[in-house]
Amino acid sequence: MINQFNLINLRKLTALIVIVIVLLTLIVFFLRKTSTEVILDVIDLSKADLKTRLLVTSLQGIVNRDSPRLYVIWWNPRLKFNPSIEWLKYYKQKGWIKGWRIISIEEAINKYKKFIKGIVVYDPEMLDTINLAVTLSGLYDLVIAHPDYIPLLKEKGLSVKYDLRGKFRSRLELHQWQLKNLFPYCNKSIFLYPTDTQIYASARSCLIDLAVRYRACAVNLRVDVPSEAALFAEYLKQMKPMGILIGYPHLGSLETPTVKFISTYGIRGILATYDAPNFSIHSQIGEKKNRYLQDFREIRKVEDKIYVALFACDLALNSMQNFYYGLWKSENRGKIPITWWFDPIVADFCPGIVLYYYETRTEQDYFFAANTYGRITPSDFKYLDELLEMCDKQLRKFDLRVLGFSDSRFNRTVFRKYAQKLTYVYGFGYGYIPSNITPNYWLEEGKPFVGLYSKVMVAGTRLALYRFLKYFADTHKERPAFLLVYLFIGDYITVDDVLWVKNRLDQEYPGVFKWVRGDEFMSAVKAYLEKSSG
Repeated sequence: MINQFNLINLRKLTALIVIVIVLLTLIVFFLRKTSTEVILDVIDLSKADLKTRLLVTSLQGIVNRDSPRLYVIWWNPRLKFNPSIEWLKYYKQKGWIKGWRIISIEEAINKYKKFIKGIVVYDPEMLDTINLAVTLSGLYDLVIAHPDYIPLLKEKGLSVKYDLRGKFRSRLELHQWQLKNLFPYCNKSIFLYPTDTQIYASARSCLIDLAVRYRACAVNLRVDVPSEAALFAEYLKQMKPMGILIGYPHLGSLETPTVKFISTYGIRGILATYDAPNFSIHSQIGEKKNRYLQDFREIRKVEDKIYVALFACDLALNSMQNFYYGLWKSENRGKIPITWWFDPIVADFCPGIVLYYYETRTEQDYFFAANTYGRITPSDFKYLDELLEMCDKQLRKFDLRVLGFSDSRFNRTVFRKYAQKLTYVYGFGYGYIPSNITPNYWLEEGKPFVGLYSKVMVAGTRLALYRFLKYFADTHKERPAFLLVYLFIGDYITVDDVLWVKNRLDQEYPGVFKWVRGDEFMSAVKAYLEKSSG
């Protein structure tokens, strides 16, 4: 009787397992089938003016909110290829999309009219109203329109819900109204969108689709103007702890002051400017892995040479979208060690792109962790301990053993905390250190730290890189020496430029320079310091 009962239960269990397997197989099949059947509609904005870009990118953010549908072709005249097109090819190659088709703006409006609930008209005489229009677009599914587009949109059956022309006398008044009437309903992320000029507004409109998709609040407030900074602070106070600010200030000189300002309120930055389109699409396409791996190479025997590690860096979403300003596409990548910027937070915004970089790296490429899961100044960051715990898990996930960061001041307490709490990190690069600290490397809690002296160790052109390394070789005779060079890729230095510098210096100073990856560099520093102290 007992055996018969067990046999019946076994049959039921077997049947249940078979049903579960069949269901899971069907789900996986359906998901794969759905993803490979995606055909993206594409609008070419490569030569479009501001009013056209505002209309299309706001539409893009609305229709891509729950699924990837509408993509745009952007344009970067500094590159020999178009990154927007390259990502379409890659997505198709991976089977994440079936393909794409070029459509007109009018065709897009006709097709996606069901997603649009109306129009918000900005004031061409007061470009700050574009920020307000972006926020309204995200909250209420409104396309942003220049007055010239009103007749066309009305023909399509759309009505004006907000007309911002002549409504505000100043930037402050506009942002005060937004803070009171709109910000409470946003997702408490902020899109920092300078609209001071037509050029700025047009170039950085590439991020509107992302802001609209996430229902972020768009602001244009400067931290160096007291009245604007005070109002900006009111926004930041209402954000969630460790919230996100995406974008970039009006001037490059305001980058660090802005990061410091938001850090005091516990807000993290994701920096992006003129070349970061389609993140409402990128954020939804691609495979997310539980672990990303790269090999770790260690140097134990240190030679009497100048060790050089080139750390290629610039803005977050720009670097991901445009193949590290074109460097990654170079046929000569892999002929010289380069250590590449990577902040794990970008994986939330472009998982497929991140996978591409890990899959296509050569043995001469190495990723270092930039910042700590978002750009901050740690001495000022309100929730530093909590963020470091979060960051440590991400560093392990993406196999990032070297971390580079900056701060608002030289703070050894922060160094110790980083060394203690970021358990997966082997070594740290830090910018910038005071000129009276020599040498520029030391151990903190047994981990190597290497500092950069102000802007001296930053190079964005072939000539700047060559002159700096040549000057160092001529004026510093102690060996070994360790140079962590910030390769500023925003100036569009190329891999060919870097190879030219290497080959020329190796000819002029035979056997003097040793070109290494970031992991090799940090291990050499550690080995040398431990031997010296022993």
